[in-house]
Amino acid sequence: MIKSLTLRNFQSHKDTYLEFHPGLNVIIGETDSGKTAIIRAWKWLTRNRPSGNEFRSTWGGDTEVIAAMEGNVISRLRTKSDNQYQLNDTLFEAVKTDVPDEIIQVLNVNEINLQQQLDSPFLLSKSPGAVAEHFNKVAHLDQIDTGLKNVQSWIRSLEQDTKSDQKRVQELQEELHQFDHLEKMEVEIEVLEQLEQDFITKSNQKSRLVDIAKELNQILEAKEALQQTISIEVMLTPILEAMLLKRDKKQEKENLIILLNDIDCVQEDIYDLNIIAGLSTEVDSLLSLYDQEQELADKLDNLNSLYSEMADTALYYDELVTKLEAWETTFHDEMPTICPLCGK
Repeated sequence: MIKSLTLRNFQSHKDTYLEFHPGLNVIIGETDSGKTAIIRAWKWLTRNRPSGNEFRSTWGGDTEVIAAMEGNVISRLRTKSDNQYQLNDTLFEAVKTDVPDEIIQVLNVNEINLQQQLDSPFLLSKSPGAVAEHFNKVAHLDQIDTGLKNVQSWIRSLEQDTKSDQKRVQELQEELHQFDHLEKMEVEIEVLEQLEQDFITKSNQKSRLVDIAKELNQILEAKEALQQTISIEVMLTPILEAMLLKRDKKQEKENLIILLNDIDCVQEDIYDLNIIAGLSTEVDSLLSLYDQEQELADKLDNLNSLYSEMADTALYYDELVTKLEAWETTFHDEMPTICPLCGK
């Protein structure tokens, strides 16, 4: 169901927004106010017609028709460089007068849903036979008519074959009387018996076909009774349910494909993990050796650090000894042998 329709730069509509309500909607207005342009914009969206640029507004700008549906938004866009359809977030190129299949499936609109201003009322001007033929096609009951015609054609063909065989039997019987005086008539008798058997077989086939014709007549009577009581809603409901079921099955199929791909990835991961698990003993041994190596490396670093500290301490000790000796020499040089304070 259409919820809203937006027209931008389409003929006399610069930026028109139409919101529809459930049920019957009527668009009224004065002559040349743009009512027909709305229908033409809807046809441009659903049929990709008319082609060309005559419908684009004279004031310029991008031409766009947007239809908001149940759960979907369809847009038809025409610019200087682009000629596209858009279904939600997916873009499609508009090639000539073709409509993308995805757009057709979402719109679900055909010739029955659109009618010109001067067209006669739908089916009211048709003959009873044409109306019955239309509903037969909708309900797929035309297949019964086709089957009945084929059966009647088979019956006529068998009747012709039967008459021809009967005539042939009569001719052979007449020929047989000409040879009554002959002793050897086995071949002709066998031919006659074979023809008689064929006649019996075809007669049985004719009887079966007559029974089939009777059953078809009963089906036709039931069809006529059904046509008086069936409604459009009853006919369309199974079709809509089948479409929804098809869409659900398609989604289930896609989900199963994704699940199978995930299962393949998990199986590959399991295979890799099994290989890794088989190497766990070697890996544990390598990790133990690595830990021992790290421990020895730490001890070596501690020894190197201790050695450096000892070397620095020895160097510092040598420097202190040298300074002490220098100070003692200076002290002895500067101080007299007798203390000037105590006299010792």
